[in-house]
Amino acid sequence: MTRIIALATAWGSAHGGINAFNTDLCVGLAQELGDAGKVYCAVIAGEGKAGEDEFRLAYEDAARQGVTLVPITRPDRGQAFDPSWAREVAAWLEAHGAEGHPSYWIGHDVKSGEAALLGAQLTNGSAALVGHMAYLLYGGHKRDDATTKQHQDQMRTFRSRAHVFAVGPLLRDWLSERLDRPVTMLVPGFPTRTERPRARRRLAGITFGRLGVDDDRIKQGRLAVLGFANAIKVLSLTPTHADLVNGHFFIMLGVDNARPQVEDLKRRAFVEAGRSVNMFAEPYQMVRRDVFDRVAGASFAMMLSVHEGFGLTAWEAIGLGVPVILSRNSGVFQLLQEAGSAAASRVRDINVQGPGDASGENHTRSDIEAVSREIQGIALDFERAYQDAGELYGILQQRYGCTWSGTARALLDAMADASLAEPNPEPNPEPGRPPSSSGQARGRDAAVVAERPWNAHADLLELGLSIMQGSDRSRFDLMPELRCTVLSFPMSGERQARIGLTGVRVSVRCDGSVEILPGNRLGDDGGASDVVAWSGGRWDISGPCEEGFLAHRVLGRDRLCELGARDHLPGDAAVEVTAAKAELDVRLYDRDGRRLALPDDTQAALGLVLGKGLGGGSRIQLARAGVSVKGADDGPA
Repeated sequence: MTRIIALATAWGSAHGGINAFNTDLCVGLAQELGDAGKVYCAVIAGEGKAGEDEFRLAYEDAARQGVTLVPITRPDRGQAFDPSWAREVAAWLEAHGAEGHPSYWIGHDVKSGEAALLGAQLTNGSAALVGHMAYLLYGGHKRDDATTKQHQDQMRTFRSRAHVFAVGPLLRDWLSERLDRPVTMLVPGFPTRTERPRARRRLAGITFGRLGVDDDRIKQGRLAVLGFANAIKVLSLTPTHADLVNGHFFIMLGVDNARPQVEDLKRRAFVEAGRSVNMFAEPYQMVRRDVFDRVAGASFAMMLSVHEGFGLTAWEAIGLGVPVILSRNSGVFQLLQEAGSAAASRVRDINVQGPGDASGENHTRSDIEAVSREIQGIALDFERAYQDAGELYGILQQRYGCTWSGTARALLDAMADASLAEPNPEPNPEPGRPPSSSGQARGRDAAVVAERPWNAHADLLELGLSIMQGSDRSRFDLMPELRCTVLSFPMSGERQARIGLTGVRVSVRCDGSVEILPGNRLGDDGGASDVVAWSGGRWDISGPCEEGFLAHRVLGRDRLCELGARDHLPGDAAVEVTAAKAELDVRLYDRDGRRLALPDDTQAALGLVLGKGLGGGSRIQLARAGVSVKGADDGPA
């Protein structure tokens, strides 16, 4: 049975985004594991009657969602998770009859990362560290001296023999560059919604999250208010647009109890707008459903941070189908860019300049005017803004799934893969080619290293490669992992085009001392109905599929074949993934999901574009990875 223990300072979103992420991830893990596992979450319990009541309510909420809370009874309720508390968690599990040890300990950045490492060490388990911050990318904007230490602590923790994850692509790239090894990206789930939001026709904005006074130089809550006030002024001065201002309101959700600062901001909004601004500044809601109801009731949401490692509030607004004004310097915006121009073009993005001008403000005058222009654009065409928001939701859901059970599955799949190799100290053998760093095993007087794969079209198919010790020291299990995605593109007339693969071929070619050993291969015994093994080191993959397209993880849970290294000689093997051009399919659907016939001219045009874009020949080259076997004199034994 898989056992997971996550470490956080609180259950729910009361203390910020990391705890909110951890809560949703734990629930997703419980859903994904079902009866095959058990999920625990250790949190700091309060003191006295109030603390006991708070923990009891949190315990009951977690239990309803399949998670067991473990109390940490310490007088110090700081925001960091003392590593020594891992011992208390282990003792609690033993005392409450939790059989066996937790398989995985999950720690979050410098908050609870060290504790997760200690917990894994104490119980002979594995640690998963989730990166939420890139401290050097924003710390200079703040007026504190903690940034350098936080960065050093993060790097020291993440350079351990743990599996490192990152929320979104910005943090994935940041950590991967500094650790010099692959980092697994996690994409959060969307909030659950029951219906498609209706377009609002009232100027009603919201910004939400941790918007305290000390955070404003990063989070830019004041910029959101003043940009809204400026938009009111501009619209009010245009006779044909003045009615858009009637009934307006703006909500700052997440402001701490700083009444003087709020009153000052209201006065500044009045000066900026030239009239009274209907503004509400409220504390953060502890019940997330209430937060989502407030966001869904607005006509647009803003996340204007100078920097966000990801930007969970913007992601949640997108998931709720609300138009979003978004800072470009965020992991969410980078994720939209990776999803393609069809996604990135459906939000209104701003390059926030932030603090540093001569006025001493947290933003520039041009920042206020840029925010104002984007708000005016939404107000002048609410229908188009909501259409863009709905299409963006569909594009992202098609590309990433956007469920917390999917996030949980990505973590579980990565943790179940082969143990990580040590970071590769050798320089790249070829310019532009990444170092070998995705897996390593040892044979008799040899070291076998799997290179980081080359993915020609990672938006369609992504190859990963692991090497695991076989039945003896001269044998190695080859475990390529394939993930497929269906690309979705909106077209005129509310139609949608989808491009995906209906099948692929995996080929293993050996040279030198390496050979495919006799014995069962994946697809030989009929256990994998979607995989057919052929002689010559070839496998045809036809599933699993969704609506006829290969989807999600199609290969990687089982060994493909067994490799052997003969004597003391060096050798190589290559794993290649190809597809026949007929296996790259284009389909057209109407707004209700019914498949339509492609017009002849559209079919010809798409075929021409795809043919040129994917190269000549009878098969499309999709991905490749190499396996290098060093002789006894070339590498460590």
